[in-house]
Amino acid sequence: MLSYIVLPKGEPLFSPYATTVSVDDEAAGVFVVLSSCSDEAHVKLKIDFAEWPLVCEAVERLRKEWVGK
Repeated sequence: MLSYIVLPKGEPLFSPYATTVSVDDEAAGVFVVLSSCSDEAHVKLKIDFAEWPLVCEAVERLRKEWVGK
């Protein structure tokens, strides 16, 4: 399985701020999986590849609104 870990600069791989991005192939189709671990819980979010461009668009709109261009 191929995966990437996204985390703030200077944080260790086991940081609670680390997000793992991977692919999960189920009988229902292939999904992008975002997961994160903290002391409180393990969170896993599956997003259908067909929905991914819409999710990215929504994130980009929010980024521009909150962070600026």
